Order: sequence, then structure tokens, then C-alpha cells
Amino acid sequence: METIVNTRFCFDEFEVDPTRRVLLKQGQPIPLNPKAFDLLLALIIQRGETVSKNELLDAVWEGSFVEEKNLTVHVAALRKVFGERKDENRFIATVPGKGYKFVAPIVFPNDNGFIIETQKIERITIEEEIEPIRENSLGGWQNSTSSLKKHWFWMLGLLILLVMGGIWYFGRSKQTVFSKPNFQRLTTSGKITNIAASPNGEYFVFSQKEGEGESLFLQQVGTESQIRIMPNRKIEYLSLAISPDNKFIYTSVFFDNNADAPLWKIPLLGGAYQEIPNIVTGADISFSPDGQKFAYSRENDDDTQLVIVNADGTNEKVLLNAKKGERDIPYFEASPFAWSPQGDEIACAVSEKTDEGMKSKILLIDAKSGKEQTLGKKNWENILHLTWIDAENIAFIDGENGQIWRISRTYGEAEKLTNDIQQCNWLVSTKNGLFTVQTNTNSSLQVGVFNENTGAISAQEIYNNSSLIKNIAWTSKGKILFTSGTTAEAEIHQIDADGKNLSALTSDAKIVSEMTVSPITDDIVFSSKRNGKNSLWLADLNGKKIRQLTDGIEDFSPQFSSDGKFIIFQRGRFITPPTVWRLNLADQTEAQISTQNMIFPVISPDGTKIASTFMDLDNDRAWKIGIFSTETGEILQKIELPKGDNQRLIRWHPNGKFLTHFFDVGGKLNFMVAPVFTKDEKIITEIGKGEIQSFDWSQNGKNIVYSVNTQTKDVIKISDFIGQH
Repeated sequence: METIVNTRFCFDEFEVDPTRRVLLKQGQPIPLNPKAFDLLLALIIQRGETVSKNELLDAVWEGSFVEEKNLTVHVAALRKVFGERKDENRFIATVPGKGYKFVAPIVFPNDNGFIIETQKIERITIEEEIEPIRENSLGGWQNSTSSLKKHWFWMLGLLILLVMGGIWYFGRSKQTVFSKPNFQRLTTSGKITNIAASPNGEYFVFSQKEGEGESLFLQQVGTESQIRIMPNRKIEYLSLAISPDNKFIYTSVFFDNNADAPLWKIPLLGGAYQEIPNIVTGADISFSPDGQKFAYSRENDDDTQLVIVNADGTNEKVLLNAKKGERDIPYFEASPFAWSPQGDEIACAVSEKTDEGMKSKILLIDAKSGKEQTLGKKNWENILHLTWIDAENIAFIDGENGQIWRISRTYGEAEKLTNDIQQCNWLVSTKNGLFTVQTNTNSSLQVGVFNENTGAISAQEIYNNSSLIKNIAWTSKGKILFTSGTTAEAEIHQIDADGKNLSALTSDAKIVSEMTVSPITDDIVFSSKRNGKNSLWLADLNGKKIRQLTDGIEDFSPQFSSDGKFIIFQRGRFITPPTVWRLNLADQTEAQISTQNMIFPVISPDGTKIASTFMDLDNDRAWKIGIFSTETGEILQKIELPKGDNQRLIRWHPNGKFLTHFFDVGGKLNFMVAPVFTKDEKIITEIGKGEIQSFDWSQNGKNIVYSVNTQTKDVIKISDFIGQH
């Protein structure tokens, strides 16, 4: 027998390529779950031999505890791929009480197409017949010549298979690499904020920024023709969904800084909207396949819920109750639910409390009983958008880097579909592929001179790049610190105020939230996940000697007092409500300042007051700026935010007389100066275009540094993705 020059196995109209880890039928790749492929290869390597169930479980699920029914499911999946009927055993035979064996004749072709070896398995239910052994003239026992040749033939074949099996076993990869999908850009305005698509993938709906508001459009895939469904209004479309009968659009809308977002029902081709009564949500709804019901997420004081209602909003049923502090269901600018194509279960993105803070996972929830099971073993940083590709696969976006993954409903194995620095947001699945909004970001670092009388800023760019610049702080020596990165965890960089001498200070800070610089020592305090928790850490002015300050799992937004002796920070976000705390740096003691829900707190230069944005739940339930007493937490003053302002970041001016705040409406960047405890009017000036990620003042209050993000967002269709190993 000639030497085998490749490791391909051919049988019937199929070919298995262990090197590429792909199953082909008549030359075309067949999507196959990685574990099913491993199972097939394990059976082929032992072809003709019965492989016990325990041996298969050990080979395919090494080191994992799985139930025997997983093996049965995978065998059934392979038989379905091969087109075997229930009563057939053309490829895989069941040996009752023992296991399985591969029984199809196998061909080994070389690279030139010549057949190197053909083996036909004759034994299916009986033992192999062995030629009788006869005694030789010396009284010993020997096989006939044909038996001896057959013996060496089998031994050599077995040796080759063992070598190939070892190469496969130790060289196999657990990560599937997908063939490059086809990306098709469907819009070019760069102003898309949200999308929905028809189930057949022939048309899609999108919201788009226009002036100080947004409009709603319908577009057919393959054309550039657009129909305006809703005129430009000063609102934001927080969610979009098309009903299964393709007649209506359901959308949650945000306007006038209201905390509650109503749900509207709009005719697909345009017309007057109808508000669905008693439904308040800032997230996508998900319809049952028959369109009779939909699921939505709702936030209460103590929990977030998965709620099912009829399409008209009646007959409410709470399917999942997530107690705050233990669990959290996304309820704002997210698509956390996806009703399965069969209608029997709902996929749900949920965050759960762990030793490393809140981590995301996917639950499969029975649509009738509410019984739940966790899909897969991996915890994710943040899952906001998910959708069913088909009855077996769910696609979702990893919020850590904005890339799209898919996960098997049966096996719980996740595999990456995209691998691009451009981030994706929103996700819709149709028969013709996935639709998403892809974002391209450019960040600019601006340094300006501030006119206190007019509120005007005269600024110039000192640095820019294609990743997000955020978390800015100005040192006492006139250096500017900022973080930049393509993922949620970033590193500290340093630059002069004139844009010179750019350098990296840290390489393993893993900053996830705002940082602050001591006005006395220039020490840097930041929120980091270095220990798996969102805790506060301190580094020296060179970014070295990093040490931990707090042991909380949700500590964010630190800020130094003007004397550098203590830090205020926000504790809580998902696990507990956000409150303000004080950390004494001399003895590292902590004390809670307020019980009021406050985000992004900043301390006044004299240290007596704290300002933050907060939701005024006791009055009109609108977002406002609040000023609180540092000692008692009592609210001292409320400042109205401009209409359409959904930014939350504020800073005290170093003179302590007013608060400053950036916001954008309709792509126009505005700067607000709000005097405190006086009757002077707020000053709002327009300073350009874009969005502000972070800003800080020089110590003398004459200069300001801020980062401007300009983003283009367009609808992308992703299709023709096939798993390759």
C-alpha cells in the first residue's frame, strides 16, 4: 500500500478534511457544530470498531461533565446531515448497550485524485470472521499466508490512523474561524441611530438624525430609494421593531428629558402614531412568531422584568423578575429579548452579580412557564443586542468590543462572526442575513481659552486618532492625561497642552471609568478592572506604583478634593443604586455621603457641595442637575437641562461660581455655563459639531481641554457566513 499523502476521508458523496476541519458534500461546505465534527472524526478514526459512549464523551468533551443525551443529540444531527432515515445504518450504526461505529466504505484520495486505499466495512451486527489457524510441522501454530498479510495490512492501517488521530487530537482548535462574511453597506448618510428589518430581509426601517431631531425612513434592500415614514421631530427613537405581519412599526421614544419612554405603533408606510397604553420601555420589543404577543423589559424601583403582553398591550404576564443587586435586564437602547422561531422560548440577555461584578449571559426562558436555563458557560462583559439566526443559532453583540458572535442553542458554544475595529450596534436577523449599524469613530483632543463673561471657547485641535479618546484630566504641571483604546478597557496617555511629547504612561491599568489627578501630588486615581472588579486604584504621576484603594465591585467616577486629602466617587450602578461616597486617603476609610441616586458626581472647589445629574423622581421624573450638601446629602438646588440634552457629564469651574456642561443636539455641540445660587441666566454657546466624551479645567480656570467624537453610523447587511475550522 502506498503512503498516504493527505488526511482526507471520502465516503459516499461526502469528504472530511481534518486539517481544515470541514465537512463537504459534493464539494460544498456543510455547516456543522464543532462538537459534531469532533464526534464524526472520532468515529471515522476508529472506523469499523465499536466506540463506547464513555470513550466518545471523553474524546469529544474532554474535561467537561456532560450528560449522555448530548451524545445522542449529536449522533442524530450527523445522521440528519447524511440524510439517513430512521431505519438506516449506512454511515453510523448503533451497537445496543455498547456505543456507535462508523460503517460507510472510506476512500483516501491523494492530492492528484488517485485512490490510495479503499476500505469497506462488512461487519455491522456480527463479529469479523477470522481464517482458521493451523498447526505447522514443528508443532507450533501459524496463520496462513493470506492471514499474515491481512494482519500486517490492518496493523499498518491502524498505526497510520493513530498518528493522524494524535495530530488531530492535539492540534484541534476550540475556536471556530468563519469564512469572511459578505458586507453590504445599505446607507451612506452616516447618521443612522437605529434599525429594524422585515423577516424576509427585503426592506428595512431606520431612524436618522436630522437637525435637532430624528426622522424615520423605509428602504428596500438593493435600492437607494427611501420613503420618509415620520417627519423630523425633536425626539430619539430608542428602539425599532416591525410586526410579523409587516404592517406596523413599534418604537420607544425619548423627548423633553422625560424619564419614561412611551411605546408607539406606526403604520409601516407612514401615518399617525398610536401610543400603546401602560407600556413604558426604552428597549426593543420582541414579537412571538404569530404576532399575537410581544415581550418587553420594564424597570421598577427594586427590579427589572421580562413582561409578555398581547399586541395591544393587554393581558400582562411577568415571565422573569430580576431583583436589582442580583440581576439586571437591559431596559434602555437595547434589544435584550428574542422570541424563538418556534415560539416556545425567549432568549434573554441578563446581567448577574458575580465576584467580578455584574457579568452578562444569555438565558433561554420557556414562553409559557418561565422556566429558565443558561445558554453556554462563558460570562460576557455586556450583551445588549441579540437575535435568532435560525432555530439553532443566536447572534449577539459583545459590548466589550462591539463585535458580533453567534452561539449554538443546543451546545452553548460561541463563535465570532466579525473581527473588526469598527463597532456594531443594534442587530436584526432575517432570512437574507443580519442587519446592524456599524460605527466609525474619530476622536479629537481640543484645548481652548475660556471667556468667563460670554461663555465662549476659542479652541484648537492638538491630537486625534481613530479610537475613542475619553477620561481626560489636567495635571498641576500643565500636562494633559487621557485614555484611549478600542475596547472598554483603556490605558493612560500623556501629552503637552500644545500637542507635543505624546507618551503612554500605563500598559496594564485597564481603566473603565473616569480618572482624576491630585492637585497637590499629581497622583492619578482611576476605576479599573485589574482584579476583576470595578474598584478604585492609584498610580503615581508617571503611571507607576499602581496600588488598590477600594475593594468595591462598582466604584466609578472618582474626583479629588481641592486639597488632595480625600476623593469622592460613585458606588453602584447595576448591583446597587448609584450613591456618592467619600474616601479619606490618609487612613483609607470610606463613608457614604448621600442616599440619593446620583451619577458622575463632582465636588465644588471649597468642598462643601457635590453636583451630579439625577432623575427627579419626586416631581416630573425628568433628568436634571442637582447640587447636594457634602455633609448631609440634602439637595440644595436643581438646574434644568436643555431640551433634548441626554449627556450627563458636568464639571465645576475652578472659581466655584458656576457649573459647566457640554451637550449636543442634532449634531451641534453646545457648551453650557450654569451659575449656582444666583439669579443669573444660563449661558449656552454653540462651539462646533460632534459629541463630548470628557473634559477638564486647568487649575487657573482659563483653559479647558475636551475630546470631541465624530461618528458615522450606517446600516450594514452581513450574509454568506459559513463556519470553517
